[in-house]
This record gives sequence, structure tokens and C-alpha cells, in this order.
Amino acid sequence: MTKNIYFESQKYTSEQNEFNFEYFCQEVEYIWYSISLVASIFYNLKLEEEIEFSKTILELLNILKYEILKHEKKIAVFGIFKSGKSTLINAILDQKILPSRTNRATGVITSISYNSQEYANILFDSSEEKRSEIVSINQIKKYILLDTSDVIAKPPDNIKKVEINLPDFFLPKDCYLTDTPGLLDNEDLTQLSYKEIEQSDLVIIVLRADKLLSEKEREAIDYVNNLLQGNVVFVINRMGVVCDDDEEEEDNKKQEEKLLKWASKILKNCGNTFTGQPHIITTDALSILKNKTSERGVIYRQRVSSLKLKLRQLLNSFLTERLILLGRIGFISYNIKNVINQCQFRVHILQEKIIELEDLAEKDWENRKIIFAKEVESIRFNLEKEKNSLFTSLKTLVYQILVKAKQMINNDDTQWADKVNEEWNKVNKAFVNNLQERIKNVVDRNKIDIPINYYYLISELNLSSDFGSNVTNFIGGSFALKAVRKMGNIVLNTNWREEHFEDAKKTIFKQQENLLKNIDEYFILLEKNVKIYEVEYEPVLEQSTELLDHYSDANTYKKIILQLKQFLELMFKITQDIQDWNQQFEIVWQPFAKKIINIFSSEYPQKLKLIKSNLDLNNYVNDIVKYYLKMWQSETEDQRIWLEILMREYPIIGKKFTDSLNQMTIKIKSQPVFLWSKKEIGAIASSIIMGIIILLWGQDLSNFNFDLITLRQGMISAGFVYAVFSIVKKLREKRVEEEINNLIKTITYQINIYQEKLGAIIRTLQ
Repeated sequence: MTKNIYFESQKYTSEQNEFNFEYFCQEVEYIWYSISLVASIFYNLKLEEEIEFSKTILELLNILKYEILKHEKKIAVFGIFKSGKSTLINAILDQKILPSRTNRATGVITSISYNSQEYANILFDSSEEKRSEIVSINQIKKYILLDTSDVIAKPPDNIKKVEINLPDFFLPKDCYLTDTPGLLDNEDLTQLSYKEIEQSDLVIIVLRADKLLSEKEREAIDYVNNLLQGNVVFVINRMGVVCDDDEEEEDNKKQEEKLLKWASKILKNCGNTFTGQPHIITTDALSILKNKTSERGVIYRQRVSSLKLKLRQLLNSFLTERLILLGRIGFISYNIKNVINQCQFRVHILQEKIIELEDLAEKDWENRKIIFAKEVESIRFNLEKEKNSLFTSLKTLVYQILVKAKQMINNDDTQWADKVNEEWNKVNKAFVNNLQERIKNVVDRNKIDIPINYYYLISELNLSSDFGSNVTNFIGGSFALKAVRKMGNIVLNTNWREEHFEDAKKTIFKQQENLLKNIDEYFILLEKNVKIYEVEYEPVLEQSTELLDHYSDANTYKKIILQLKQFLELMFKITQDIQDWNQQFEIVWQPFAKKIINIFSSEYPQKLKLIKSNLDLNNYVNDIVKYYLKMWQSETEDQRIWLEILMREYPIIGKKFTDSLNQMTIKIKSQPVFLWSKKEIGAIASSIIMGIIILLWGQDLSNFNFDLITLRQGMISAGFVYAVFSIVKKLREKRVEEEINNLIKTITYQINIYQEKLGAIIRTLQ
């Protein structure tokens, strides 16, 4: 993923407050984008409590986005209470800047950085009206040291931070060396120190030689080492307590070696390729400040000087952006893992609530199904009840009509048939209307369709009048009808009243039977509609808005977790790229190779007169190579820094690499570039001869006079020679340029062969 050095590296141009990651611009852009993407997903949360919870995480994600781009590079000095952190910083600065006391310690975060003017800036808490104050360096003591007047030491009131600016600061601009309050003495100050560590890129962990690596101290070291992915170096300070100037140096060395061996064993998993695994120095800062000239004092001073050099190398070389990015990725990864854990916990809480809401919804559904079943059962029961009631009512109505019919027949009513028909029709219509009303009352509260073709239940009764009624209706009414029926009874021995009633009865019963059958069919149709209603309106398991929001938020968190896990995987890949030896070798090799090519390209055209043979050419080129091979021995060059790391981490591979590098020789078989070729010299000589011929053409050499003709021929001659010379010169310049370019290609090719050879050695590390 890392860009090649020759690629355009300014795509991700830093702003004033952004670190310019030249070789990792794509990776940094990806990290920034990924954090922004995750933050945007949080805005999909719906539940009020989850939205409230997400505010803290969104604030953290914004901090992480700033963290990857922040311009300042911070080194924090970190250690337990009274380990001599401030004294060590003074020793590194080679002047007493920070106040230090045997009975008082640092209580405020104090940073030191470069500025053209020397002063201190006191930053107050935001609650104070005055936000900052400029003071001289010798006044900072009262703003930094703990107040020990009470049982519990307290930091100075309302002081947030002290910023010290020095014109002779040893680190590059925008680098900060920060002193932190001691650990394990005051919990508030311990947390303040941890917070500063989280904002740092490199940590110097100061250990006490007389109280080395307690269990709590180890826990703190493990946390810092994991947080910054090994961007830590260790200083065992206060060696003067365990090593005595008056003792034999051999005894002191043994004591020191014993401490280093034990510390290295405990800290074996700390550090990284860049800082050391682990990098530990021993010193006594107080002895340095006292300018002790003993052998021990000189050794301590040298070690602090080596630490100072290492810090400069780490923060002002090709390692810087790798070191910075490695630590920042560690800090981001640590917090992303915490975010994943928090999101997983929220998913767990939501799933528990979902189970509870689903259980409530299911119970409610079961209750609604029971109620609905009872309701449908009640509808069926009431319909059946109405049906039976209607059947009974119909029988009663039929019986009443029969009674009336018999009464009219017995009363010899000549209109009996019409009146019975009329009564039937009236009763039938009222019966059907009553049926509809009663059905409506049963199903009116429900969405059951009532069949609209109920009019087929209305049928007319067509009783025909008997012959006697028809005849007597015109001649005598009921009296005549009575006489006719009596005569028929005497003459024919037939009871016409009974016969007429039986005929009417049969017809009415037939109508009743048809009507009952139709009613039965009507109720069958009603049952079908009840079944449709039962299917369509049976209660379903409903998901409340609250439950749906819980589902949504749980899925949102799962999406965030998946996104963050993928993000962590790619950051792990970036971490591997940062520490990739092949890429590091490419970065330190290219400037070395480029300088050889550039110096040859710029100097060689001026040395053409001096280089006469192939041997001269090869000696010249290899002198350049030997000169720039010194880059690999110069402690200020990236090449030396990288080679030191290689030798430290892989001494066998490092020696093989160094041996191959020192054998680097350029062999050029072609001849050097000559200032003038034989052809070019011949062309110029020929032009001069032709010029002389033109000048002397037609002249009497025995009596040569300078006249106008001679002047004209002289000008033509000189012009001819100049034209030829100009053409030859241009051709020569083009030839020289082409030959030099060919030489550059040859040299570049051979340098690339060495690059491949040395790269093959480095690839054996993979």
C-alpha cells in the first residue's frame, strides 16, 4: 500500500495543523475516511437512550480523526513518583530548566519545545477568566511543583499546563518533550499522566534503579507499550544509589549488568523495531547536573547524549513518520477495540430488551387470538341461535296464518284465498326484514359481509279461490257460499270447508318448506363469510414501533462492529507495512543512489578535460560511490540509522548487508566522453583550410595587397569558418549530452543491480 518515493507524494497535502505523512498518505486518508464512515453510521440510531450513548463515542471518534493528523510530535517522560523525570529532562537539556526537589514533585503537565524566544506560557483552567500568562523561565516553579503543605500533596490550583519555549531546544520544531506527574502516588495525577500519554507519540519510561519494576509499575508499562505499539524507550535512573563512585568500576559494571539483565528479562516484550526491543539505558541524571567528573559521571553523561541522539534520529529522519504513524495507529486501535466492546455490550442490552418485547408481543398476540376465537365463536353461536329462533318464528307465523285461513274458510268468507295470500305476503316480507335486522345485530360490530341477495327469501303465496267462493262472490256472499257448501255436504257427502283448508294448508306448508330451505342456504352463505372474516382478520403477531427501533439499533451496532473489525484488520496491515524492511530499504537506498547519479551528472561535464581514459572514468565514478558510502556511517543520515537498526535486530543479516554494500564498485566498459572527437577536429581544420583558400583565391601572392576585394574574401572566409565551427560545436554538445546520458544509464543500471542484490539480502528477513 505504501507509495514509491518517486510517486507524486503531495496528494494528501497537510494543512498547518496536520502531519504530512509522505509515504503513507493513502493509508492515513483511509484511516480518516474509515473513522468518518463509522461516525456516520451512528446517526442511524433511533432510540433516545442509544442516541445519548452514541454522543460519547462520536466525540471520541472526532478525537481519533484529529489524532491521526495532528501536527505536533510529542515525547512524554513517564514514570512512578520521584523517579527523577524532571531531573532527567534537565540532564537531556543540559541545563536546569524544570524545578526539582527531593520532597516535592511535578504536579502539572509541563511541555518543552522550540521557540526563537525563551519564555513560559502558563495555561489556566477554562473556568478562570484569565486563560494564559507569559512568565520567565525562572518563575515557573510555583506553577509546577506539588503543594505538600497538607497530608495529601496537591497540584497548583487552576493550572492546566505549563508550556516552556527554548531557542536552543535539541528537537525539531513542533516536537514537544513533556514532563508528567508521577504515577502511583495521587490517583488524579496518575490519570492526568495517562491522559497525556494517550496524546503522545513516544514515551520515555523512567525507572528507579533502587526500586525497579514493581508489579503496578509493570502493569502501567504494559498498558503504555500496548497503547503505542512499542514506541517506548527505558531509562533506569538514579544509578548513583546502587553504584558508588568510590567503588571499583568493575564492581559497578557488574551491578549495572545485573540490573540490565533483570530489566531486559522483565521488559522483553516491550519496544519495537524502531525504538529497540527493548531499548534500555542506565544513568544518573543528578550526577550529570552536578557535573561530576568521575568515570561514572562521564559514562552517565555519554548515555544521556546517546539517548538525546536517538530521540533526534527518531524524530528527524525517515523513521519519524513511521514511528509517529505506528504509535497513532496503536492509540486508535486501542480505542476502536473499546468502541467495539461498548457496541457489543449495547447489542447485548438491546437483544435482552428485544426478547422481553417479543415475549410481551407474543403474549399479547396469544391473548388477541383467544379473544378473536371467542368472538368468532360467539358470532357463530348467535347466528345459530338466530337461525333456530327464525325457524320457530316462521312456524308460529305459519300457524297463525293457518288459523286465520281456517277461520275465514269456516266463516264462508268468499275472499278467504286473497286475504290469506295477502296475509302471507305481508308476514313473509316482515319476516325477511326481521331476519336481516337480526343478522345485522349479530355481525354489525365485525367486518363480516351480509349476503345482499336476500330478496329471494320473499315469495308470494298463490292460493286459488274455490269454485263456490268464486260463484257466490257475485250472487250472495258468505250466505250463498254457506248454502253451497252445505248442499255439497248433503248431496256429495263432501266437507268442502275441510278440503279447502287442507289445500290451503298444503300450499302454505310447501311455501314454508321452501322458505326454510332458502333460510338454511342463506345461513350457509353467512358461514362462508364468517370463515372469510376468520381468515382475513385473525390476529397477527404485531411488532411495535419500540420493538422495530430496537431491531434497527441492534443491526446498526452490528454493522458498526463489522465495519470496525474490518478497519482493525486493515490497520494491522498498515502496521506491517510501516515495519516492512523492503520498503524501508527502498526509502534509504533511493536518496543514496540519487546523489551518486546527480553528482556525476552535474560534475562530469566540467571534468571532461581531465578524464582521458576508461581507467580515469572508472576511478572517478567509484570515488563518488566511496564518498557517498560514508552516508551509511554518518550518524546524521537516514542510511546509518536504518543500518544500525538492522545490525541491532539482525546482526548476521546486517553484517552480510554491510559487506556487500562496502564491495559496491561501478565498472564502465565504455570509453570516457571526449571534449572533441577526431571527426569534429577534422571538420574544423578542413573549414580553416577552406577559409584560407577562399581568402587567397585570385590573389597575386607575389604582390599581395589589402583592398576591398581582399576584405570581402576575408569576410566570406571568416564567415564560412565560423558557420562550420558553430555547426560542429552544436553537434559536439549533442554528442556529449547523449554520451553522458548513456553513461548515466550504465551507472544507474549497475546501481540497480546492487539494489537488487542488497534487496535480496533484506528479503530473507521476511
